[in-house]
Amino acid sequence: AVQGAQHSELQVCSRISSMVAPGAAPVPDLPHLTAAAQEALRRLGPVVTASDVAQQLGCGTALAAEHLTMAESRGILCRDQGPEGL
Repeated sequence: AVQGAQHSELQVCSRISSMVAPGAAPVPDLPHLTAAAQEALRRLGPVVTASDVAQQLGCGTALAAEHLTMAESRGILCRDQGPEGL
């Protein structure tokens, strides 16, 4: 397969890393979350979805989901499947 340099694993990880860095996006007002959960959001950085990554990288959501899995395997981000979905 042929891919542009902007879609190399290094570039994709770099762009995803900048999306999830603490302070990259304002913390949403989620009054239903506990104070500890809200603090965790501030410390850990914003939540991103495959749709967010697709929009940022200009690719489809299926490919964006693969990019997120790859970034997760490289330790760039982590998936939270907890009850509060942080």
